[in-house]
Amino acid sequence: MIQKISLLFRRVVSAFFDNFFLFIVTYLVSIFLFPETFIFGEREWTEEQRIAFTYRYYYFIACWWVYYAFLERSRRQGTWAKSMNNLQVTDLHGNRIGLLRATVRHGARLVTLLTCLLGYLTILFTKRNQALHDLLSGTMVVDRHPPEEEFDDSELEIMPIEPPL
Repeated sequence: MIQKISLLFRRVVSAFFDNFFLFIVTYLVSIFLFPETFIFGEREWTEEQRIAFTYRYYYFIACWWVYYAFLERSRRQGTWAKSMNNLQVTDLHGNRIGLLRATVRHGARLVTLLTCLLGYLTILFTKRNQALHDLLSGTMVVDRHPPEEEFDDSELEIMPIEPPL
């Protein structure tokens, strides 16, 4: 159970840092791409500003999809925060996922978001430690380097070392 809680914690922390990093970068870039959408006060929006705001919205969606879908299907098999936490995304057989499955996983992540992130709690109750979006997309997140079994050295013989002549 402690391993499941540890995995849950690492996944939530990874999601937080990925989304925080992505929000900062995309927001800063959007200031330069869509400067007309950054108006303050109670001024009425023009039609051009409404269209630019719509494009800015699509820009955010596209950036989020590119970040998650392409990094989770890459050789690294995970986003930067997942990689730093030694996690990787695989299919149910442990293989690297393709772009279609990564896209489905990204879309299914919205369901987890709509449950106020309670979809992450399914990690504690599923055999393969899958969050709700993993169950919906047929994926799982695993340790890149699973913990090794403890080595019992009680049965080792200690051999004397003879000095060289």
